Order: sequence, then structure tokens, then C-alpha cells
Amino acid sequence: MKFPFPLKLTRIFSPLPVLFAAAFFIWFLSLRSYFFGDYALMSDAISYYDHIKYYMDSIARGMYPLWDPFYEGGGVPNEFFLRRAGTYNPFLYIYLLFHQAGLPARLAYLWFLGVYYFIGMIGFYLLSQRLLRDRAAAFLAFLLLLFSAMGTRLFDSYINFTFIPMIWFFYFGVAFFQSPRRYSLLGMTLSMMVLLTTYIPFYFLVIVLSFLFFFFVLYPGQVKAVAVRCAAFIARNKMLSLMCLMALILALVPGVMFFLSGREGEFVLPARSAEAPVRHAMGVDRDIVMDWAIAEDLLYSFFYLLDLRSFRFAVFYVPIFAGVIFLLGLITPFNRRLLFYLLWGGAILTLGSPESSGLYAFLYEHIFFFKYFRNLHFFLWFLILPVLILFLAEQMKLFFERRPQTAPGRYARIAFIVLVHAGLAVLVSWKGDPIRSTYLTLGLSLVLFLGMEWAGRTQVASTGHARGMPFLVVLLAVVALQPVEVYQGLKDSAPEDTRLDFYDRNPLYRYYKYEGIYDRFSFLRPRKLEVSPERGGTVKASIDSYYASKWVNALRGKMDHDVYQDYTVYRFILYDRVDVFDDLFGDEMVLEECLRKFCGTAYVPLHSGAVPPPGGHPPEQSSAEPVEESSGRIQLLKFGVNEVAVHARLDAPKFLVYNDAYHSGWRAFLDGKEIPLFRANMAFKGVWIPVGEHKVTFRFGSRWQEIGNWALIALFAAMLAGTAFWWRRASEEEEEEGRNAVL
Repeated sequence: MKFPFPLKLTRIFSPLPVLFAAAFFIWFLSLRSYFFGDYALMSDAISYYDHIKYYMDSIARGMYPLWDPFYEGGGVPNEFFLRRAGTYNPFLYIYLLFHQAGLPARLAYLWFLGVYYFIGMIGFYLLSQRLLRDRAAAFLAFLLLLFSAMGTRLFDSYINFTFIPMIWFFYFGVAFFQSPRRYSLLGMTLSMMVLLTTYIPFYFLVIVLSFLFFFFVLYPGQVKAVAVRCAAFIARNKMLSLMCLMALILALVPGVMFFLSGREGEFVLPARSAEAPVRHAMGVDRDIVMDWAIAEDLLYSFFYLLDLRSFRFAVFYVPIFAGVIFLLGLITPFNRRLLFYLLWGGAILTLGSPESSGLYAFLYEHIFFFKYFRNLHFFLWFLILPVLILFLAEQMKLFFERRPQTAPGRYARIAFIVLVHAGLAVLVSWKGDPIRSTYLTLGLSLVLFLGMEWAGRTQVASTGHARGMPFLVVLLAVVALQPVEVYQGLKDSAPEDTRLDFYDRNPLYRYYKYEGIYDRFSFLRPRKLEVSPERGGTVKASIDSYYASKWVNALRGKMDHDVYQDYTVYRFILYDRVDVFDDLFGDEMVLEECLRKFCGTAYVPLHSGAVPPPGGHPPEQSSAEPVEESSGRIQLLKFGVNEVAVHARLDAPKFLVYNDAYHSGWRAFLDGKEIPLFRANMAFKGVWIPVGEHKVTFRFGSRWQEIGNWALIALFAAMLAGTAFWWRRASEEEEEEGRNAVL
């Protein structure tokens, strides 16, 4: 069974695709409380919804959002959030299609997550089919991953934005190394491009390098053959290979530029990099990484696995049928592929367990990129889970292939099957309070394996028919039974105040940050209050920043939080005069007192490079005029995520402070001509405006940056279209070759 992209209708309605659709439907419905938005996203998944929505809605308006003026702390460069989400990924437009079709943004995003996850699961099936050459074993791998806890991580994490393209990279990579074709090269390149523009590609780098290492060690005889095949293909397709290389280089550019900008210090991540040994915003301290790694994730999971009724997010769970397969596989031969999975997974487990091994500490000290990513427990999901499932699928394949030929051997095998199922039933009863579906799964599994043994006696299995569609249907039921009930635990154990209807009934409290706040402008900001979902109420915003402009972070750390909040309520303030202020050695109390009383002096750096013209008022006669609404003096002309323009009508020179975070990427224009832009009041932006009527524009980034980003969006879309085209061509050629072979 092949899955060419796009699928043909005759294949969509053939039995196996119907089974895939049924599996997805069961999975989707079992998580309907989340997919239909009744319960809130949790943890990191909240910010990913916020920022992907912000990005895609901006794209729909024809703007590439280089700046985020709404992020807490007075605005930030948006590149950090763009890189986290992998915003060139063409599959993000599934969200836009759903939203444009009329779905509310929240549901459009949730359904996009579900579809994207299913696309990844199809990729895992195809990868398993490539590796195992066995349809039933590949279908088992698909089901175990689909119904594992990986699917629940859609609602509390962002790991699937890295995991899904990683699956497809390995599928296309294995396909290319086995039999190089144009579609596999394009698909491998596209997957790598997505990974290089997604949050911290160093996970991917570690996984690929470790894969290559163990492949060279365990399959040395195949290395030369693979190299010869690939070299011959590249020689025949020089132009295509060069285009793929250039596309990869272009995809690297945003990440490299972002990494370099982290050295400049214009944005900070204090909680992440405060104790890091490198002077870089993305640096991490080794102790932070070691606080929670794979061992802690497994220990956390263990307590909830004892009582699946209280199932939680981030619990490492696979259906109990996986345990059946593992135990039955103990009597199968141990081949080289199983050894590969064991060594590869074991190496990553060792790396991700820094407290029990010195491997991570050694790599942290000697390999630079280990200083820039944390969350080692993600390796549990990125690699150990799929490798475990491939291990189990290989075991099932071997179990059915290696049947005893004698009657005593068959009877011993049947006794072992019964013993495994009975032993698991006793074990789960003894260790915890199992849910009913656990026993149903074990019972149905026992019937399945005994039926297969009977089919093996009648020699049906030797023709392959015993593992035809009836077997796959029962396999779907056996794997899905327990997860459907387990997923119910996510809803039953969730606090009632995580139901989003609470926030729908109380619009003052906003759970999601970017639901409808950036399509309108107001001269006044509300005092920032953060919602506390656990209590269903509000708490005062913390002064600590996760991500912020360097100067906003410094200002918030040096002054009273209430003063900061009261001052930044106003987006624009007109000042009569300007004075200098030493950021490093000045008296911060002077600035704080001035901001508290809205005195008539704005402060600029002592060494600003250009001294602004002095105001005409002495300090005691100067005043500050907060702009509360559009008026004859200051009137809004344009507001966008990267640009703000106002019309000023003044009878005296004024210094206009725009209380949005300062960054060197901002420029100011007066009537279309660029003018000096100063860092004002330590953290914000200010310009001098002369007497009369003028248009003042603040703009972040260059037109070339926007053009370059739009070009990359087009490049990624073109790579996807090319992959689809050549994949279909390859499928048609294979079908033609098959018909000719029959004739």
C-alpha cells in the first residue's frame, strides 16, 4: 500500500485508507473536549496558539509581523516567536483555510493541530513500511504512536512542531537512501528546511548525527552502496541537487541572523540566560537543564500510570497492547535492526539523563550548541517514543514470521501467549486500579493472538491472508480501546476553571492573549493583568520578564512596578524639554520620580551620538502631555504591527515619546524624510517634532526584510508543490512498471 501525495480517489476509498480515517476519527472524538475548545490549552501550547494566530492573521492582512507591540513589557522584536513556531512551514496555512472558511480562530487552530498531527502519523506509517516491509507491523506502529500520549501534547506543548517534520525527514531520507528519487530528495530538503526554521534545531542535529553514527557502526557494508547510489543520482540530477542545496542555505539565513542578534543584547531572556556561561540571550545554564530531564519525566509519569483515571498531560503513555507485544517478543530472535534501535535509543536516554551519566556535562563543555538548548526530556518524545514503537513493530513482525513447526512447539507458544496476557492482567490489578478498558484490551488481544495461531495451523498465515484486513480491523480495536478511556481522564482530572466558557462569560478575563486585540488601536493601554487559570481570576502582572527588550527589562528591574504600569498606560506623551541620563551610573530615582509625576522632561542617553535640540522651557515651567485620545494635536493616521503613523499639529517644538520598546531596528520619519530616533526615558522611542503640521512615522525593519520573508514563504510552498508533483510522477511510473511486469 502506497500513499502518493496527493492520494488518488481509488486509493482513498480502498480499505486501508478507510481504516486510517477511522483511526483518526476515533482519536479525534476521544479528545473532542479539547478539539472543540471546551477546555483550554495548557502550558507552552497557549503561547504557541497566541503567536501563530498573531502571525497568520497578520499574513492574512498582507503584513509580515517583524514586531509585536502587544507583548508584555512594551513590545518586542517578533523574530523569537517566529523562529519558535517555524513560520515558513506551508502546513500552517491549514489554520488559515479553516479560519477563512468560517471557523472561529480557536477551533481553526485546534483542528489544524489535529490534521497536522495526523499528517505526521501517516508519515510514520510510511517510514515504518519502508523499514519493516510489512503492512501489519507498519499499521501497528502507526496506531501505537497515534494513540500514545504524543497526541495529547498538542494541547500543552509545542513538541509536535518539531516532531512532525522530523518524521517526514526520516521517511524521505530512508526512501532516498534506499532508492534515490526526485520526490524523496525534495521532501527531505523541505523537511530539513522546516526543521532549520523551527525552535532550536539542535535537537534534530543531535538525533541525525547519532543515527548516522550507529548506522556506520552497525551497517558498514551498506554505507558504500548508499553512497554510490546517492552520488549516481546527484550526477544525473545536478541542477535539482544544486537547487535543493541553495534552498537549504536560504532556509538557514533567518536562524543564523536570529542567533547573531542574540549576541547583540537587544533582547533578553532573563530566566533562561541569567546564569549561562555564554554571553548570549539564548544561552542556558547547565544546572537549569539538569533540574528536569528524562528521568524526572519518567518518574512523574509513573505515578499517573498507576491510576489512568487521573491521567495528565506530559505523562509518557503508550497503549497497554505495547506491553503485550514486548513480552511476546521476548521469544523472538534478536536481530541487527532491534540492536540498532536499542543502541540508538539507549544513547539518547543516556544523554538525556545528566544526573546519572557524565555524557551531557562533557558535551556541554566541549560542543558549543549544547549551551543553547535545554529541555532534555524532549528527547523522550522526539526519539525514544518512536524508536520504542519501531522496536515493538519489529518484534510483532518477527513473532508472526517465526512460528514453531512442531506440535509441542505450537502448544508451548499458545501457553506462552495465555501466560503473557494473564500475567499482565494480574500485574495491572496488583500495581494499580486499572480502568475497565485495560481488561477488555487484554481479552481482545488474547482472542486475536489465539486466532492467529489457529490460522497459522491451517497454513493460511503462510500466504499472508491471516494478516489481511480483518486482522487490521481487530488490531485497530485492540490498540484504541484503552486510550479512548485514558484520554477521558484529561477532561475528568482538569480543573473546572480551565473550561473556556468561564472566560466567555467573563470577557474581562482573557485566557488567550491575542484574541482580537491587535486589529484596533487605542491611545491608552489597560493596566496589564495576567489571568491565573488555576484560580479563574486575575493577579498582578509580574515584573519578571521571560522575553523582553533589553532596555525595558532593565527599566522594569530598576523602578517600582506600579510606576511603570501607570506610565506605560499612555502610548504617546509630548514633552517640552529633553535632558541626558546615564543609564549605567545615573541616579535611577531621578527617572522614576519624573515618570511618577509626569514631569516635563524626557531623558535620553548620555552618549546618544546626537544631542537633540533643547526645548524652549526651563525645567520648572516644562510639562508633559499624555495623549489620551486622537485630537487636534496628535491624530492617528495608520497602525500596523510594524508601523505607526500620527499627524501632529503643534504650536511649539515638542519631543514625542512613543512608549513602545526601543530597538535599533526602528526608524523615524518626518513628512517622509528620515530623522534621528532617540532612546527615551531609558527604554522607549522619542523624536523631536517642529512647529506646524507634520506626519510622523515609526517603522520597524526594512522593506527588504519583509520581501525576503515573503520570498522564503514562497520558496517553502514551491518545495512542497515540487515534492507533491514528483511524488505523484514516481507513483505513476511504479504503477506503469508493475503493469508492464504483469504483461
